Amino acid sequence: MLKDILLQLQPEFYRPTLARLIVTHNCPLKCQMCSFWHEWKQDPTTEDLKAWIKELVDFGVEDISLGGGEPFIRKDLTELVEEIHSYGITCGVTTSGWIEKDPFPPVDRVEVSIDGAKPETHDKIRGMEGSWEKAVGLVKRLKEMGKINQINQINFVLQRDNYLELEEYTKMAKSLGVKASIIPISLDLVAQPRLDGGLAEIDPVLLRDQIEKAYAVGNVATSREFIEFWLAKANQEETRTRCLAPNVEILVFATGDVYPCGNIQKPVGNLREASLENIYRGYRERRKEIREGSYSACDECIYPDIIFARGFWQNTERLFKRVLP
Repeated sequence: MLKDILLQLQPEFYRPTLARLIVTHNCPLKCQMCSFWHEWKQDPTTEDLKAWIKELVDFGVEDISLGGGEPFIRKDLTELVEEIHSYGITCGVTTSGWIEKDPFPPVDRVEVSIDGAKPETHDKIRGMEGSWEKAVGLVKRLKEMGKINQINQINFVLQRDNYLELEEYTKMAKSLGVKASIIPISLDLVAQPRLDGGLAEIDPVLLRDQIEKAYAVGNVATSREFIEFWLAKANQEETRTRCLAPNVEILVFATGDVYPCGNIQKPVGNLREASLENIYRGYRERRKEIREGSYSACDECIYPDIIFARGFWQNTERLFKRVLP
């Protein structure tokens, strides 16, 4: 609680402790909101990734989430997870469930991407017949293996082809014993899932109805404030753009490019050319601009600092209740 408050008051006293490491840009699926699969790219070597993991650990990162593309495409995935654990920090992975590994990598948590309550919806979005069955099958398999606690959530990229299934999806997630994370489609960000046309083909009244019903189910992992901000941004309403994400997280792509967060279009450096320490020092002024809401690139962002802001005011209220009569 106190850390959240101090982070808001003196953010430069803190450095990112969370990192997302994109271990591959390649993927066997052909998701309609993703551009990674359009061109097969050379993956970083095991040695590259181990060196970048060490950079992150030396920097002070305490948790690394492995993403892609499809991380399970890498034959050394288990080796990379074990490398992360050797430093005494936690590791998660996001997967489509398309590629099976036995034994399953010893990660601390798993996020499975499932974009529909119905197989035909998910398979259309993911561009591969049978992908829904495999994704749901992975969740069930982990549960049968007694590893359901590893599953942090299933991810639902909210878009025009599935938004009418949102309530049904949250019920499905509940029946599987996991949380449903709603990831709104991006309006115009290369580093995030996106579709041309924004919300042009989504009925706002029906969307609002689905959102209300989904939250009534009671197992949505995404904060309500986050969704409300996205709706306001999508409707071109005036919104708050101040953000502390660059002081909390860091993103490393499979090219070695480093980003302050997944919503900034241009990298701030590359781990093949400079240390993470030097890269971080080099974009201090940009962090300040982002915090103050003056960095123009953030105008297109629909993933705000809602969680941190909400936590700040809630924690401040709790603190005052403790110290005041």
